[in-house]
Amino acid sequence: MTLDQFAHQTRWVEHLADEEAVRTRIHRLACTAEFVRTSLTGPDTAPELQSGCRRGQVLVGPRLAALPGVVEELVLSSTPDVEVRISTAPLHRVVLFDDRFALLPFDLTHLGRGAYLFENAPAAPHRSLFDLHWDNARQPETPAQPGLSGRELEVARLLIDGATDAEVADRLHVSARTVRTAVARLQQRYGTSSRMALGFHLARDERMTNVLIPAPRGRPEGSGDRPRTPS
Repeated sequence: MTLDQFAHQTRWVEHLADEEAVRTRIHRLACTAEFVRTSLTGPDTAPELQSGCRRGQVLVGPRLAALPGVVEELVLSSTPDVEVRISTAPLHRVVLFDDRFALLPFDLTHLGRGAYLFENAPAAPHRSLFDLHWDNARQPETPAQPGLSGRELEVARLLIDGATDAEVADRLHVSARTVRTAVARLQQRYGTSSRMALGFHLARDERMTNVLIPAPRGRPEGSGDRPRTPS
């Protein structure tokens, strides 16, 4: 029996015919699941990470992890209860919801051509394979600045310069959600609850100032703190 025949004859496999159906199902499951496991293999969007995922594991394929800034942004944009690791072996794209559902795209790389959604027993082998890769995966490198990632340092620098969230996202070529997460972590680090207080603490933190804005001593008054924008 082929997989297509099996999918139509059992209530444990759902056939999702196109990208819209896949995204709708992912959103519904991610909003209700307690734990989400996902493997990312290419520069495709990951709606499961933007649909209410509170706790989970993100396994990044080696080719995707080699792209500049990909892993760093995933770590920064994830909640503290979502762990990110880099696989040492090639992966297939899969999304697992709790211990019940496993979603596999048709081409095993991205969601655009539809997927199968396995429930209960048929999902078990995919959970086992994910766990095997997870156990052999490595953690991302620790940022050089203790307590802050490189992205958080960049965000902090722009905040000191007075940039808005939208301006920070535009300059760093990241999503607004990534910027908001970075700001929330900086607020937690400095024990503040407002953007104004955070800017005050960043400006007064001598370690941060030395790292972020190493202005030369004796700079003439009125020379301007902002970098000139190329014409």
